[in-house]
Amino acid sequence: MAYVVAIVAPGEMGSAVAARLSERGVKVITSLAGRSAASAARAQRAHMAPVADDDALVEDAVISSCRSVRPARRLRWRSGSSRR
Repeated sequence: MAYVVAIVAPGEMGSAVAARLSERGVKVITSLAGRSAASAARAQRAHMAPVADDDALVEDAVISSCRSVRPARRLRWRSGSSRR
């Protein structure tokens, strides 16, 4: 079984995690929608595969690699959670 991990925030920490996972054969996906060119470059260097949007991220397990709760709030409704 091939593992797929979604990284919500492809910033410095998320890209570092993605690079380590990619080195070990894990497919890492991320959405670059609304992200900066710097984030896109980091994602590419870390061998992250871009997906169309946030909906595609929640089809698999999600790891939020940032300290902000903003990504979790952005994705919560897609996972079917009714908590606020």
